[in-house]
Amino acid sequence: MVWVKISLASNMQLLTLATVVMLASAGLLCIAQYTSPHQLQLNRGIYPIRVACVGDSITEKSGYPEKLAQMLGNDYSVGNFGVSSTTVTLESDKPYMASSRFQAAMRFHPKIVVIMLGTNDARCDYTQYQEYFEEEYEQLISEFEHLDSTSQVILVRSPPVFDNTLGLNQTTFSNSVIPHIDHIANQLNLPTVDVYDAFANHNEYTEDGVHPTDQGANIIAAQIYQTIITQQPNPDIQPDN
Repeated sequence: MVWVKISLASNMQLLTLATVVMLASAGLLCIAQYTSPHQLQLNRGIYPIRVACVGDSITEKSGYPEKLAQMLGNDYSVGNFGVSSTTVTLESDKPYMASSRFQAAMRFHPKIVVIMLGTNDARCDYTQYQEYFEEEYEQLISEFEHLDSTSQVILVRSPPVFDNTLGLNQTTFSNSVIPHIDHIANQLNLPTVDVYDAFANHNEYTEDGVHPTDQGANIIAAQIYQTIITQQPNPDIQPDN
C-alpha cells in the first residue's frame, strides 16, 4: 500500500511538471508571436550592422558616409575609411591597400563594405597601370570577403570626372576605369551603385570637376542607402560577435 501511494505521488509530480513545461512553452510561443521581428533581431544582437565606406577623398571629405549614417539610422554603424589621393593600383604613389585606414576598415569587422575607388587611377601619370586595375581591385575585394564578418561587398561607379586641374584624365576614367568596375561587378556578381550616371551632365554637383558638393554628397548617400536597404533583410548576415 505504501508503494502505491509513492507511485501515485510520483505520477502527480510528473504530471504537474509536464503541465508547467507545457504552460511555459505556450508562454514562450506567445512571446515570439507578439514580439516584432525587429525586436527579436535586436535581442539576438544583430544590430548595429557595421558598414565600412572605403574610398578616396570623395569618401573621406565629402561627408557622404555621415549622411548615409543618418539615413540608415541606429540599426547601422557607418565607418568612414576614405583616404585622399589613394588608388586601386598598387603601383601608384599611394595605393589604398597600403594605407592605415585600410587596416582600420578590416579591424572594424564590417558586415557590409561599400567601395568607391578608381578616380585617382585616372591620373595622367598612372594610365600605364590600367592593365593591373581589375586584378588588384579583385584583391581588395577578396581581402574584405575573407573576413568572417563580411556578408556583402557593394561597388560604386564613382562620379564622372569633369574638367579639372587635378591631373585626372576624363577619357581614361570613362573608357577604362568605369568599364573595369562594371566587368568586376559582373564577374563577381556584386551589387553596384551607379553614381556615375546619377552625376552625368551635372558638373554643378562637384566643386572642382571631381569632388562632390553637399548636394552631390546627398545624392551619393541616397544612392548607396537605396542599394543597402534593397539588399536587406539579408539572411546571410549573422549576429555580431
